[in-house]
Amino acid sequence: MPYPRTQEDVDAKSRFMAAFFDDTCARVEFLTELHSSGRDTDALTLCLTYIGSFAPSLFWPRRESGRNFLDALPGHEETPYFGLIHPLQPIRSFGSPAVPPARLRPEQRS
Repeated sequence: MPYPRTQEDVDAKSRFMAAFFDDTCARVEFLTELHSSGRDTDALTLCLTYIGSFAPSLFWPRRESGRNFLDALPGHEETPYFGLIHPLQPIRSFGSPAVPPARLRPEQRS
């Protein structure tokens, strides 16, 4: 049963949302600084981390964190860049031992 809404409750929620968006704006500014200083890989990696942190909220109550992340990428960008990347490519690029290297079929081998 929902509890009655009080002005104190509304004010607390408003302060929380303002703090969240202030922090988010600071994160975006930091990404811009990284990109401007030529640290594109760092900016992209951090950007993906940020997306991973808010993706569960976009698709709540779904608990599939990997799927939430993958669905957040192409659904929230102006140009279709992230949606074109295979999900295992970043993992392989960072050299994760948990993911085997791509296997080529005999007809694909040179």
